[in-house]
Amino acid sequence: MLNTLYIGKSRKVHYAVSTIPATLGAIVAILSWLQLLPVSPILAIIYALIMVSIAASIAFMPKFKVSSMLEHLELRLPHLILRLRTLIMAGESPLEAFLSAAGEVKSPILDYVIKQITLGVTPEEAISELQRILKNKPVLDALKRIITSLGMGEEAINYLKEEFDAVMAERESGLRKAIEGLSVIVEMYMSIGVFFPVIAIVMLASLSILGSGFDINALIALLIFVAIPLFSAFSAIMAKKIVERALL
Repeated sequence: MLNTLYIGKSRKVHYAVSTIPATLGAIVAILSWLQLLPVSPILAIIYALIMVSIAASIAFMPKFKVSSMLEHLELRLPHLILRLRTLIMAGESPLEAFLSAAGEVKSPILDYVIKQITLGVTPEEAISELQRILKNKPVLDALKRIITSLGMGEEAINYLKEEFDAVMAERESGLRKAIEGLSVIVEMYMSIGVFFPVIAIVMLASLSILGSGFDINALIALLIFVAIPLFSAFSAIMAKKIVERALL
């Protein structure tokens, strides 16, 4: 399953490709430092940092995708439980109900489980294989409990109700934590993303007037066009993650 997330479906090829941007950035920075390229050292450093960021994004992309798949499954877990319980109460067999409910959730992880089941693997074995590949995650443990309950007969309906109540109680707790987290993000952004740049620009402008050996204009440009946008993007991503984890 994980192999499909790597470039060329190979871990070695994936990590080899990810080193290319970082290598190019390092070469440009070194040539600029040796004065073999007519490029400002500040611009060369900015270019190197950008290329290193690209390399890191490529290298960690499979882990980001796995994390995103697990988060999506966690968000859709209440719907899976409700749909599964409804189908079982309507008279469908537990396995058919699970296949139908899992197909509606549109989760890559559940699609993998469905594929394994159609190949003759039991649901328990499919989940155990996922836990081995993706390591033990709370959402996989919950999914395993749900699948195990399918063999309980009529008791599965009551068990799924208890599981749903537990998931919703945890989600309510997560919502409260999300609100607290968002308030922290807002305070951090106001402090670092708004007030600090203004103070830094004023201080750098003062140093420029007094005379300094540093390239003040380059530092101000680096702060305005690189540092502030990067921090704003980071804050937005953090806020988006917090909200997504709190919502169904």
